[in-house]
Amino acid sequence: MLASIMATAGLKIQKTDGPAVQVVTFATPYRLTTGFARVQPDSLMSSIKSDFEEKGFEPIVNLGAGKVWTSNYQEKITFLKTYLEKPENKDKVVVFADGEDVIMGGCQKSELLEKYNGIVKRSGAKIIFGAELWCFEPPTQKGLPLPGWGQCPEPARAAWANEAYGEKLDERIRLFQDERSLADKTTSLINLNSGFFMGPAGELLEMMKYASDPKMWFKLHNGTDYYGDQRMYSQYWLENPDKVTLDYGAELTLTAHGFKNDVWKVDESGNVHNAMFNRKQCLVHGSGFAKAFVGDLQAERARAKGDKAAELVLKARCVAMPESCSEGQEAVNKLKEIKNAFFQKS
Repeated sequence: MLASIMATAGLKIQKTDGPAVQVVTFATPYRLTTGFARVQPDSLMSSIKSDFEEKGFEPIVNLGAGKVWTSNYQEKITFLKTYLEKPENKDKVVVFADGEDVIMGGCQKSELLEKYNGIVKRSGAKIIFGAELWCFEPPTQKGLPLPGWGQCPEPARAAWANEAYGEKLDERIRLFQDERSLADKTTSLINLNSGFFMGPAGELLEMMKYASDPKMWFKLHNGTDYYGDQRMYSQYWLENPDKVTLDYGAELTLTAHGFKNDVWKVDESGNVHNAMFNRKQCLVHGSGFAKAFVGDLQAERARAKGDKAAELVLKARCVAMPESCSEGQEAVNKLKEIKNAFFQKS
């Protein structure tokens, strides 16, 4: 039915072989925390509808639709676990992406699968996480007791990645790092980031069972809620290097926090190109200080595609979530300056 409607409308549907690839995200319309409240209608990546079925993917699924989130990171794990347990999802390859700050870059399903299968072949692991420059929510290293805090640095770059990307990978990365990340000599794309991960539904379900175990959660969080879901996944990675690896060469996604804006270019078709590796970037994660930039990148993609509906959605999102675009972030920064100046005078 959907195919006939899209064909009638003149839209191209990419027929590709291979398993169904399901993009799953988590974005709630309401988020409430101490001293903080926000409304967002849907995930950032869903603003451009043509990124999914027209590219060969399954329709995007938002596990947070209609829910209120109070920053309980266990919910991200349990909602995804419940989804993966459904019989109709067992044969899918699932891509999980954070709802607030991840966008698609224009890859077809076949392109994403080719990159994914290449990493699986080289590493032997079927679950692939995004990599980031900074160490955050690291695992507790082997030999140290639990409960306990994680330790930086995270595990060294895997041997397969050193062989695949060469000794000069760090040199290339540093050419595109911003001043903040360059000042920290410990930065490198060797740290797990849970804003993106991809793998077969069955493999991911086993990881979710581990991560949702209340006893394990308590042990890895040292009896507190200081850490989130990333802490659970990083420990699973450390304990199961044959099952989990990182996207060290940013073939699937690049975690943008710590990189200069000129690492990206949007072409006339709305595809994102990564200047650092001179290739199309399938996904971009705007974690940390990159949230506004990735929001701007999505708006630029919408303009290049002539997608007026997406442009309007993104403008409304900028008003509701000022940190999701540079214009809104600048306004917030200016208000903070005025507030600080007022209190300094009084």
